[in-house]
Amino acid sequence: MPDLQKRSALVGTSQTRAATVSTKKTETGALSFVIVSDNNEGLRHDWWSGDTYIERLDINGANMDSLNTFFKNHNRDVDDAIGRIENKRMDGASLVTDVVFDESGADVKRKYENGTLTDVSIGYRINKYEVEERNREPDIVTVTDFEIIELSAVGIGFDSGAKHKGRESDLNNKGDVQMLKELQERLKSLESMAQRDKDQDLELMKIRADISKAQADEIETLRVDKFEAERKADVLNIVAVYGASDALRTKYAQNGTSADLMKDILDERKDAQPSMPAQPKDDSTRESMMGAIRDAVAIKAGVKLDKPHADVNEFRGASLIDIAKRVTGISGYNRQEIASRAMVSADFPLLLVNSGNRVLEQAYEEQNGSYQAWVKEVDVPDFKNQTDITLGDSGRLSKLKENGELKEKQLGEASEDWKIESFGAEFTLTRQMIINDDLSAFTNILGEFGTMAKRTANGIVYDLLQSKNDYTSYTMKDGIAIFHAGHSNLASTGASLSATTLEAARTSMMRQKSKDGKNALNILPMFLIVATEQEITARTLLSSMASTEANTNAGVINPFYNMMTIIVDAELAAGAWYIAGDRRTIKAGYLAGTGRRPIVQMDSQSLTKTIFQGIFDFGVVAEDYKSLYKNPGA
Repeated sequence: MPDLQKRSALVGTSQTRAATVSTKKTETGALSFVIVSDNNEGLRHDWWSGDTYIERLDINGANMDSLNTFFKNHNRDVDDAIGRIENKRMDGASLVTDVVFDESGADVKRKYENGTLTDVSIGYRINKYEVEERNREPDIVTVTDFEIIELSAVGIGFDSGAKHKGRESDLNNKGDVQMLKELQERLKSLESMAQRDKDQDLELMKIRADISKAQADEIETLRVDKFEAERKADVLNIVAVYGASDALRTKYAQNGTSADLMKDILDERKDAQPSMPAQPKDDSTRESMMGAIRDAVAIKAGVKLDKPHADVNEFRGASLIDIAKRVTGISGYNRQEIASRAMVSADFPLLLVNSGNRVLEQAYEEQNGSYQAWVKEVDVPDFKNQTDITLGDSGRLSKLKENGELKEKQLGEASEDWKIESFGAEFTLTRQMIINDDLSAFTNILGEFGTMAKRTANGIVYDLLQSKNDYTSYTMKDGIAIFHAGHSNLASTGASLSATTLEAARTSMMRQKSKDGKNALNILPMFLIVATEQEITARTLLSSMASTEANTNAGVINPFYNMMTIIVDAELAAGAWYIAGDRRTIKAGYLAGTGRRPIVQMDSQSLTKTIFQGIFDFGVVAEDYKSLYKNPGA
């Protein structure tokens, strides 16, 4: 056995393995999957030692408590979640689950139902395993305790013991079909043996590998055939709409993309008349021209620029067709052909990306987002899980002893796990929009996306504060909700906002204790956060110089005058109110490099349209419950 395994190096590691599954439709429309079969062994490679070993999963040691979501692949992202897992069970000597697909998983479900897909893959974490060392054969590692954490759709299986019942490979070659049948019969014969010698064990593993390869070759053949069919359909569609010479038809019948075909068609149609000077040949002069056009398009889209390009007025009245001519440097085409040429060029869509980002930025900044006044905003380098380690709330320093010796002080640590996620939408610029000079239809959508992005961020922060939507079950690292009696930050009895209840809230926050429970942290409340229905009450309470509870004596000073900043937001439900302190509360994260705002980028081009994507990367985490307080309200 490789030394790596002997040192218990597999404990705590995560693995994936795919299985050729048996699917069955339930009465409710869900699909049942065998995710681990009774005969699930397979070869693994130890990259440290260079050796191979056989891995088996003992299904009696499986824990499926964390298995709740079906994904398109092993990227456990929100956008790849396509179904929920129900009825997790042991069926005989196999592990079985039911999957209820949502709308985004309808295509994947159909592929399983018609046999295009046959495999699923589990991701699991190894807790315990046993090793059977063998002299001249691969050692056997039996995993006796493991946690299954995900289930995903894949193409090729690892667990060859879980057969897809009722289906045979539908290979194009009849000889391959016969060979596969013979292999399957021999496999059944070997598997049914009560005991097998060494040669039979090796033959068994080889047959499983051959069957997996045959299935992989079949899937690849289907994929290639599908791609070629789609390519030919695109080419025929272009020829039917625009026409093409016999030479081009012959050339693109065998190979080539639809975009290249359209370029060649446009070149064939180019008029013999001399071209008008469309763009300067000098690079610096051209860049200056592009800068003026970018500013002109941005202004045309409604963006306010402090210092537009000096030559911007030259292009402010230009149509999109005129701009396309200048950017692409073409002439001699009619409007339709110029628009088509611009769609598959590089500079014209990129110019619109630049202008679109300006529209997004302006709309994003103009939309109100009250969360930015009181949360901490940071840049996050990637989409991986972030673990924020912060110093715990310690007590006082120790007194220096006479001999100068200092007692070692262990600072407690607390950590909260979180990550940012992507939100977005697609926008399409069509050839017709260029011909009709309809830039506003495109930029209006971009502007609305910028507004929606700010609303999204604002809403997510207040969802977290209120334990709503995706944060209904949100807990801190200690497993307790943000606001809880155990955290000493939740009023025991809900009450309306008043001088008395606000004083109780401030006192509770300032008397939060250090981890050792010996010292008050003196957290200073800085923000009073209320719904729109409580705004007048909050402003009266904090903005009046006279006491709001001294109706008979106007000379009594209001002790809460200007003591806290008022945050008002319609995302908050009426009734409850909150205070936030002057230290860690909620942290909002943005993907580094995006400027903490949404961005637009080009996704794909064709001769009839260019598709852009608006992306907003954002996430939140509650850093510390001690700087937050909630009163549920009356």
